[in-house]
Amino acid sequence: MNSQSLKYAEYWRNSLADSALGKGLFRRQDTERLRRPLEELTRGRLAQSFVNGLFEDKPKSLHSVQVIVRPKVAVRAVEHAAQVYGLPKIIAPVATRAFVTRDGRLYPSCTVIARDILEPLERGSFAIGVVEDLDRFLTANPPPALAADLAGEVEDPSWHAERWNSYRSYCERLLDEVVGRMAKRR
Repeated sequence: MNSQSLKYAEYWRNSLADSALGKGLFRRQDTERLRRPLEELTRGRLAQSFVNGLFEDKPKSLHSVQVIVRPKVAVRAVEHAAQVYGLPKIIAPVATRAFVTRDGRLYPSCTVIARDILEPLERGSFAIGVVEDLDRFLTANPPPALAADLAGEVEDPSWHAERWNSYRSYCERLLDEVVGRMAKRR
């Protein structure tokens, strides 16, 4: 493949990844095959059996693959045996583009709140925040660096755990700030 074709392929891959980051509202059938146990997200390390599936058809030289991590998911409850109409069934507001290595460690690279739940939106649409507030937060608070060791070397597990916990705290602050600003306006 020539260099121009590679650039186009990379552009489309990034565009698809960015569109995946922009989605925060889901139906149950959208999420069935994507669920991971809370313990894995708490540790920042996926189960080896799941990771093996991610790398199944990948060359041995590839040390990581890109995934989307959604660290916060809320499922709408049924109240008094009745559905609450107008509210989304599943919301996963925080989306992170990340790399997962062959040993299952997650390395976040880009974290945002999904665009489809941030105003401006069509009147009457479900929203938890405003794009301007997200931009303000991201500008003032760059995400914690947790670069994947793409060469495949293993670093100290406590180093990864400490940085993964910083990432989780960052996600909490991001959500609190953007949702909190919108709540104050209302």
